[in-house]
This record gives sequence, structure tokens and C-alpha cells, in this order.
Amino acid sequence: MTAVVETSPLPTRTRRGVWLSVASSVLFMAMVLLLFLNRFLLPTHLTAEQLSNDAVRVLQEPRPLVLGNLQNQLGEPVTPAFFQGHWSLLFFGFTHCPDICPTTLYELNRAIKQLPPQLAAKVQVTLVSVDPARDTSQVIADYVQQFNDGFTGITGEFVDLKLFANSVSVPFVKVPVTGPHAQHMGANAYQIDHGAQLVVVNPDGNYHAFFKAPIEGDVVAKQLPAIVNAY
Repeated sequence: MTAVVETSPLPTRTRRGVWLSVASSVLFMAMVLLLFLNRFLLPTHLTAEQLSNDAVRVLQEPRPLVLGNLQNQLGEPVTPAFFQGHWSLLFFGFTHCPDICPTTLYELNRAIKQLPPQLAAKVQVTLVSVDPARDTSQVIADYVQQFNDGFTGITGEFVDLKLFANSVSVPFVKVPVTGPHAQHMGANAYQIDHGAQLVVVNPDGNYHAFFKAPIEGDVVAKQLPAIVNAY
């Protein structure tokens, strides 16, 4: 014959303690889950050191631009207002560049198309020509629009361009072309060696960061939102 063991219900105080323990555990797990989701869903404000990596470097202190007497692709003077109120991506090159310049502008067009529409509308891509002898405002306008209708250009006298480039640490130098074809090129027998980094100017019109060469559209599209969010 099997004995039947009767169990007594838990005292009210004990039951309350059990429920409080369960509720506390559930609440703790919910808080952990929320913190986990918050880390990935909300924009993260990173420091310059955290943003800087093998592809991009953010300056500890943004630096002012030295504009001098420059003109845009419409022949209008370039003033501080040209850079204010939006993010600018500046690439220093020239329209006769055989490889790096067209490749970079192609990649920047890819980057703009990959950015969220609201951010893309706040980004201005500009080719700064370091070949003023051949690149007039109209030449630059025709050139950049082959890559994107929204791209802009800047040109000016050599001295003004040099001061502007120096303010954002972009080197360039005119290099004579030698050889059998040089005599046929006449005054155009030269190339321009130039830095291939991409300069980032913030909405205050200050030099803010730069992407290291070679420029890749996927990398710019991935890293630029983080720079903007941390601004």
C-alpha cells in the first residue's frame, strides 16, 4: 500500500519572496537586453581616436581653411559660405589626370549613392583643380558632371591653390614631361603629382578629417556617417 504524503501550501511570505525573486531576474534580463540593443541601434558618439583607423583619420582639433582668391565651377568667388551648413568632401586633382582622379571621382559617386538619402543631401563633393593653366571653371564643370550632376569644382591662381592645399596638408607639384612626345605637347608638357587623400570639411567650414588613399566608395559610405554622428 502506497503512502500518500500531503504537502502544505507555502506561507504567503514565502510565496511573495519567490515571486519577487522571479520578477527581479526577469527585470535584470530585460535591462541587459535593452542595453545590448541600445548599443547597436542608437548613434554612437565616438572620440577622434575611436573614429581614426586605417582608412580615415579625424583631427583632434578642426583647422580653418585658407581660401585666398578661388572660384567655383561657375566662376563665382569661393567664400566661407561655400563650405558652411553641410559636409564637404574635397579631392585635389586635375582634369588631365590619367588614372587616380577619374577613379576617385567614380568611387565618390558610388559613395554618395550608398549614403542614407538625408545624409547624401548634406554632402558636397568638390574637385579642387591644381592645374589652373588648363582647368578653367568651365572645363572643371564639364568634367565633374560626367561623374555626378551634383559635384562641384574649385580653381584659382597657383599661389592661392597652394595656400589652400597647404591648409589641409595636401601636397602637389608640377612635373615636366620629357621624352619624344614632349615637344609636341608644347606648354602642356607636364603632369601634376598630388596627394590623393580625401579631405573632409565640417559644416562650420573647418578641416575636420581625411580619408587615406586609395579612396574606396564603400569605405567612405561606411565611415562618413560615424564621423557626422560624432560631430
